[in-house]
Amino acid sequence: TFSAASTIGRIFIGPRFKPANNIDWSHTLEVESKTLISEALGGPEYFDTRPNRRVWRGAFSWLNTAEASTWLDVQRSLDVSGEVYWYEDDTDTTYRGQRWFYGRLRTLSAIEYPYLSTYKTGIEIGELL
Repeated sequence: TFSAASTIGRIFIGPRFKPANNIDWSHTLEVESKTLISEALGGPEYFDTRPNRRVWRGAFSWLNTAEASTWLDVQRSLDVSGEVYWYEDDTDTTYRGQRWFYGRLRTLSAIEYPYLSTYKTGIEIGELL
């Protein structure tokens, strides 16, 4: 779900995309390390520690025609450089600090047409640091 929300140090105001049917089960939230590791000839490892980021991957498999069209417009207008505020459950007040984040689309996914009047698409969002 995308919506207007505030974060520490900035405010994000934008349109909200919330389909009638929720995201599919089996979505993922991972921590992606950006730390560089180099190994000396003698074996010790050295680390160039960098901030890690959250990456969310999931899919919407039950979009109607209007929702699929809206998602196509979202991808066209944001591309992979536009900013979004991601949260999957707006009622989650316990874990939102871990699961809600400011990010960008990392990939532009095809909108598939698996069933009559039903569309599906994948989403991958990476946290902006």
